Amino acid sequence: MKPDTGKTILSLIKDSDFKSINQLIKHFQGKYPKKYFYKPVGIEVEVTNRCNLRCQGCPILMDKYATSDILSGDKIIDVLKGLKDTGIFAYSLTGGEVSLRFQTALKILSADHGLDIYKYNTNGSFFNTVSKTGKYLTALKKAGFSRKNKYIKPVFVISIGQQNQAGLPLRNAVNVVSQFYKIFDVNNVIFSLNVTDKNLLLAGKIYQDFTRLYEKDTGEEFNENLFKVRLFSLNNIDTLRRLKMPLGENISIPELLKDYKKNYLSGGCFNIKVRNTGNDERAETLIPRIVLRPNGDVYTCQGYSYVHLAGNILRKPLKSVIENVNRNDVYKTVFTKNLAGLYQLALRKNPKVKNLILKSAYDPCDLCKVLTASLTEG
Repeated sequence: MKPDTGKTILSLIKDSDFKSINQLIKHFQGKYPKKYFYKPVGIEVEVTNRCNLRCQGCPILMDKYATSDILSGDKIIDVLKGLKDTGIFAYSLTGGEVSLRFQTALKILSADHGLDIYKYNTNGSFFNTVSKTGKYLTALKKAGFSRKNKYIKPVFVISIGQQNQAGLPLRNAVNVVSQFYKIFDVNNVIFSLNVTDKNLLLAGKIYQDFTRLYEKDTGEEFNENLFKVRLFSLNNIDTLRRLKMPLGENISIPELLKDYKKNYLSGGCFNIKVRNTGNDERAETLIPRIVLRPNGDVYTCQGYSYVHLAGNILRKPLKSVIENVNRNDVYKTVFTKNLAGLYQLALRKNPKVKNLILKSAYDPCDLCKVLTASLTEG
């Protein structure tokens, strides 16, 4: 890999003159050997697997019991420091609920590891009073959660909907929204309010309830221009089954792939190539991203299905894990030929796949999981 000597990653980004974040990504991917097909530029750090809520629609609800918090803050910082000679230049902090290890999160944010922060996720459970909310946000800002260059405007994400049905008061979201831009500069941080329910109509209703409560508590109209509001419906197949929700019509895999081609970028897998976003500063533009779980496990993409386990940083440095991914034929198929290529590989390894009938509710991660599992089945 080609090291940039004499400068930190942050200073290199700040001093560069790229026209868009996509050009920045292309530059950092150039640090990898040309033969590599997998060139991650971001890393999602799951600070904890624990959560203080049990949202029924959570795609990793059952997974919360499967891993444990093994990585210390110092170990995570060491991992980030070791990424200088890779193409990874930014990271996010998520969970579980990251606030359960808030001091660890602050330690990572303020550490001299050289990477930029692009996203911070929370369920909002720690914002039960205005005073507590202000102290929390101020601590984040002091630790370094803010814009450091013209390319990356970090995103603060709070989720409502399923969280409120799990017992979290909607007023918590009102508290953080009302205080956020009193502490952060609107030009330096994006606030994203994610609203999720069983369908978009229900998500829209929760959003309306939120805006009414906001206006009641603050005496002000909610300014949608200051906040990024996104409505989501549940779409993970395991979640839909657990909640006994409709799974749609029977559908063959070729038909499902055709639907993906119409409705998704890159034919369905959002981790394959960078979106054509121009100067867009959304966190979603940092693709591909690698995932570091609290027990040290490393996955090749940020999909909640956790399909492709690449290794564990307690046994092997992350740089070596990335090298091993680039030697794996299955990974190469996914990242160069998309899900359609993975389907063809599965057919060659296991012809029975041709007869599989799924449901139209299967999303790309669900299909990837099915096809990958079929490679080891008779």
